[in-house]
Amino acid sequence: MLPFEQELLPFPGDGERYCYINAMAPEGRDWQSVLDCEQGDRRSFLQLEAAGFSVEPSRELENYDGALVLAGKHKRLNEANVIRAWNGLKPGKILVVAGDKNVGIAPLRKFVQAKVEVEESLSKNHGLVFWVVKQATDWELSPVGAAVEGYKTAPGMFSPEKIDMGSSLLAEHFDERIRGSVADFGAGWGYLCGELLSCSKKLSHLDLYEADWASLEAAKENISDKVGDVHMGAYWIDITAEPITRKYNWIIMNPPFHAGRKADIPLGESFIAKARQSLQPKGKLLMVANIQLPYEALLKQKFSRCELLSSKGGFKVFEAMV
Repeated sequence: MLPFEQELLPFPGDGERYCYINAMAPEGRDWQSVLDCEQGDRRSFLQLEAAGFSVEPSRELENYDGALVLAGKHKRLNEANVIRAWNGLKPGKILVVAGDKNVGIAPLRKFVQAKVEVEESLSKNHGLVFWVVKQATDWELSPVGAAVEGYKTAPGMFSPEKIDMGSSLLAEHFDERIRGSVADFGAGWGYLCGELLSCSKKLSHLDLYEADWASLEAAKENISDKVGDVHMGAYWIDITAEPITRKYNWIIMNPPFHAGRKADIPLGESFIAKARQSLQPKGKLLMVANIQLPYEALLKQKFSRCELLSSKGGFKVFEAMV
C-alpha cells in the first residue's frame, strides 16, 4: 500500500469500495472498512477473515471505486486478474498493481503498459507498484480452454497444461484393491480422482480436499461424469491447519512440497501426519513424492508398514499401512 502511505494516492473516501484481488492483509489504515477482498488460497483467506476483512474465494467485480491487484508467479493468471479488476472499475478510477520484482511484476507492467499509460510507479526493496486510470473501454478477457484433454484447468492451478509426472506415476498403481471410503489430499483439478474412479468400481465414498478454490471447483466439474453411485464430498481446506473428522480406508495424495520457490519439506510431512490421523485401523496411504524428499523415515515412524512400490522419472511411490 506504498502509494497510499506516501499520500501519492488518496485513501478511499466515505462510502467508497475497493476490490482487492489475490489479497493479503494490509497494515496501517482502516482498510477493513473499504476493501472487498478476493483470495482463493485457503490459508490466506483465513488470515484475512481473522483480521476482519470482507473476503470471498471468488467475486463478481462490478462498479468499484478502486481496484488493487497483488501479482503472483503465474503470468496468465496475473493478466486475467488485472483485466478483471480493470473491467470491474468505474471510469476514471484507479487500478493499483503491486508485486515482487522476482515473481512476475515486471512482465505484468509491460502487459498493462501496452494497453494504457502507466500514471506512476514506485519501487522499494524487492517490490514494485504501479497504477493506471480506468478508461471507458473494457478489456477483453479471453476464455481459457482446457489445456489437458478431457479436463478443465486454468492458469494458477498446479500443472494446468499437462499431467505432472508424479501424478501419472501414482495413477499407475490404482486398481480395485483401493476400495471403500477414500480421500484425495491435495486433489488439485481432479486428475487423480478421475483416474481412480475409472480404475476401481469398489469405492463407496470419495472426498476431495484442496486449498485452492479454483482448482477444487474445476475438480468437481472434471469428475462429475465419473462419480456414478459413489458418494462424493469436496472440501476447501488447509490440510495443515484445519481438522478432518472423517476416517478413511484409503488416502491417495501427491502432496505439495514447495512454498514459493523453495522446497518446503515440513509441508509434505504435515500432509503425511494428517493422513495418518485420518485413516481407519489397517487403513492405507498411497502417495507419490519427489525422489529427493526424505519422507521414508517419517512414513516408517507413523505407519506399521511402509513399502516403496516404484521409483521412476525422479519420483517415488509409497504404500503405507496404519
